[in-house]
Amino acid sequence: MGTSLAQLRACEEIALGALTIYLSDPEPGDLRDTALQIATTLAVDGEWSAPDTRAWAAALRGRAEKSEPVLASSLGAEIAVATGMDANALAAWIADCAEKSWHGPEAHWLELLSLRSRLRAGEIAGDLARRLASDLPQDGLLDSLAAILAPAKPTRKIVPPYSAQELFARSITPIEYAIQPLASIGNLTLLQGEPKGGKSCFALYLALCAAAGVWPGERFVIAQPRRTLFITYEDGVRRIKERQAQYLSGLGCSEPSPNLFIYAHDNAPRLRLEQPQGRALLRQLIDELKPDLVILDTLSHLHATQEKDQEKMQPVMDALKDLARDAKIAIILIHHTGKPQQGGERSIAYRSRGSSVIAAAADIILDWGDRKGTNITPCALLSKDDDDDKFNVVYTPDDEGAVRWAVENQEDDEEAGANRKRVLQAVSTLAATAPEGSSLRLIISATGLTVNPVRAHLAALHKGGGIQMRVKGQTKLYYPSS
Repeated sequence: MGTSLAQLRACEEIALGALTIYLSDPEPGDLRDTALQIATTLAVDGEWSAPDTRAWAAALRGRAEKSEPVLASSLGAEIAVATGMDANALAAWIADCAEKSWHGPEAHWLELLSLRSRLRAGEIAGDLARRLASDLPQDGLLDSLAAILAPAKPTRKIVPPYSAQELFARSITPIEYAIQPLASIGNLTLLQGEPKGGKSCFALYLALCAAAGVWPGERFVIAQPRRTLFITYEDGVRRIKERQAQYLSGLGCSEPSPNLFIYAHDNAPRLRLEQPQGRALLRQLIDELKPDLVILDTLSHLHATQEKDQEKMQPVMDALKDLARDAKIAIILIHHTGKPQQGGERSIAYRSRGSSVIAAAADIILDWGDRKGTNITPCALLSKDDDDDKFNVVYTPDDEGAVRWAVENQEDDEEAGANRKRVLQAVSTLAATAPEGSSLRLIISATGLTVNPVRAHLAALHKGGGIQMRVKGQTKLYYPSS
């Protein structure tokens, strides 16, 4: 019986799932739980999968849910029935995988684990084509494989649009921030900067603060402890442990919050977000850990494609946007900026390395500047939901090994003093007509300053006793102390 390209595509997808089953357990026993995970993974991305793949996943799920054993010896026949492929060839391929995985020497087992971390769909498809598509002309094999590996077009159902009247009448809940104004629930933040500039260090500090629900300074607000997942491919356990101790000491904390979960490069799962399996694995992590905030360090480790290629990077960024929205989480994605161009400095939105779709996907961009050998990093914030802002991030180690971070205005001392007096005067003047207190927006309008400097000066004045603050509903109201 001939082998069609559709069957080969289905077999490629099934093989990826089957190979995960084989490599999941060194003992050749009942793999029902793992098989159920694979079936679920294929079902998650069923809109992109071949019909035969979905049929096999459904059959596998049915067997697992009925508590029937799932054994390697039977998988060949099951895949053959689902795909119409030659059972003997499939069984031989599966037996080969199983033999190498379960009965080979320890060195070969480790080799296979390493293989899984770098395995690509193309390698499996090539192996399957050689074993199962002998009826295909040899000269046309590469063209056939190219057709197999071409990105499948999604077949999502089209939902009807909102009417303008419906949107106008709808009640919209306020934006919920994990770290205000840096990371909001349902949105993607891009933390971009030059390599080796301190982005990963600051991201770990943000993770520690978010998990503990504290921000020891002005400008940023962490209203409550947030369950946080920090995944870094840049640093190992030793470096993270050292930094944790330094930053926690600077925060005055004896230990990290139980809300923080960390994958270092030693144990971080290999994610390839251009592939359905990679997207499903990341979603599985989110579903299991249920974080509010996810920090990914860095984008370059989340795909194996060309960053300059818009067509290839669009699915990667779409996956992150969809995940933030669907799982109701805030995502901070760390990324490198490109090389400086001649003819002037590029705007923040165009400083990201690679395709423009990377920056375009972000709801918030934190541009991490060049500290020029100092401990002060100039930063700029660009947000779709908040006012743009500029500030400095200051990193201060002490003689006892503690490290303190601070976010400060880029105003010089004279300008900062004048603006703080302007904010204080506005609060006093507005109290004549609003004795209960004035909102942030009213004070911004009265001072002519932007939102984040006003927010920072209000926090400093309140902390110093110069003004008082009360909360009415969800609004903070400020009024004079005397």
